[in-house]
Amino acid sequence: MRKKFLLLSIAALICCNVAKAQMYLGMTGLIHVPSAEMNEAGDARIGVHYIPNEMLSSRLWEYYGKGKLFDSYSYYFSITPFRWMEATYECTAVKTQLGNGSYNVKDRPLYEGKYWPLVVMGAQDVFGSTVYNSDITKGQAFFGNWYVAATKHFMVGGNEIAGTLAYRYYLKEWNKKH
Repeated sequence: MRKKFLLLSIAALICCNVAKAQMYLGMTGLIHVPSAEMNEAGDARIGVHYIPNEMLSSRLWEYYGKGKLFDSYSYYFSITPFRWMEATYECTAVKTQLGNGSYNVKDRPLYEGKYWPLVVMGAQDVFGSTVYNSDITKGQAFFGNWYVAATKHFMVGGNEIAGTLAYRYYLKEWNKKH
């Protein structure tokens, strides 16, 4: 059994292409941290992510789960129509409801140069109406935030290494967990 797993793992590593990181909301990023990296213009992705309850807001549990913890999943559609823009629709499945959908967008005003990093500005859950209304039943904005991120790539011994620095402004105090 171990030999099969080892051989399968080695075969997968040999056959795989270089992959970019991805946030659990479907955007290109580093699980919780947005990065300035984006897909090539014209790329489209469809996917599903498992989300353990530790990554969900306690407010989501209060509202949808009636205070009980639950694991979830999200599905998304992401497209990069231009080399300077990435847009995503993501829906997190929640108990007792169809889901909590959100629209996310990322814009790249500065491309990476020899001495400066890639820079992006973005927003997640941009149409959540709780930005203007504190009543949770009128549009949740569970994942709502604005961000700026910078990523710089370096070649070290024939390998590419990247560093990312990001700042987020959360729309609600309780969604900082994401």
